[in-house]
Amino acid sequence: MTASKQIFSEFDHASTGYRVLTRLPEDMAEKWVESVLAGEMEFDSVFKDTPKCLVARFDHPELGPCVLKVPRARSGRRWERFLTLFRAGEAIRQFKNMEMLLELGLQGPTPVLAAEKRQNGVVVDSFYVYSFVEGREGEVKDRPAIINALLPLYEKRYCRADPKVGNHILNGNSVYLIDFRIKRPILFGSLRCAMEFCQLAGSQQLAMDIGRRAGYQPLTVRLAWWTQRASQRLRKAKQALLQKFRHERRA
Repeated sequence: MTASKQIFSEFDHASTGYRVLTRLPEDMAEKWVESVLAGEMEFDSVFKDTPKCLVARFDHPELGPCVLKVPRARSGRRWERFLTLFRAGEAIRQFKNMEMLLELGLQGPTPVLAAEKRQNGVVVDSFYVYSFVEGREGEVKDRPAIINALLPLYEKRYCRADPKVGNHILNGNSVYLIDFRIKRPILFGSLRCAMEFCQLAGSQQLAMDIGRRAGYQPLTVRLAWWTQRASQRLRKAKQALLQKFRHERRA
C-alpha cells in the first residue's frame, strides 16, 4: 500500500460501541471491526501472540498485505486505563503517529484503521491495522542510511522514540520507521532530540556529525552525549538491583 494524503474519517461503530479512525470507506471499516471482534480474520503469519499483544499479518485483495496489532497489556493495565481519561488509547495514538510521520515526509507504515472501546470513560480495548512494510530489519551496517532518513525529523526538532537500528526496515534505498512514537518535546526540545540521536550514533564523533548536519549547537550535542550515557548507566544499575532483589526473593 502506498502512502497518500487521504483524509481519514472518524465515527462511532453503533453496534459494537467502538470509536473508529480509518482511511477506509465507512461501510468497509465497519465490516473490518466486526471481523476482528468476531475472530474471523484469516492470518497468513502471526508474528506475536502473547498476553502482551497480538501482531499478525493478513492480505487484503485491494490494500495488499496489512498488519493487525492488538495491544492487550496496555488495555489491561490500570495506570494505562487511567491515562485514557485524558487522552486517546494506544491504537488511536499510534494511528495518528503514523499519519504525522507521513506528513513530516518520512517513510513508515500507512495507517489503515484504529478502534477503541471505552467504559466509564477509560479505554478497555483497542486494536489497529496498518500496511505491512516489506524489507529486512536494520543492522549496524545500515546506520548511515538510517541517520540520513532521520535527519529531517531531527532538523524539525521531533523525536521518534527508541531509535535502535532494528526499529527500521530497509528495502533497497528506502528506510522505513517502525515501532515509533513521533513527538516534539516542549521542554529542552533540542537537548532531548540530541540525546536520542546520540543513542543511535553510538559514538560521540558520529553524534557531533549528526548534530552539525541537523543544525544543533555543538555544546548541546556534547551535553546530550554525556547526559544520555549517564542515563544509560543509571538504567543498567537499576536493572541490576532489580534482578538482584528478585534473585534474593526466590532464594
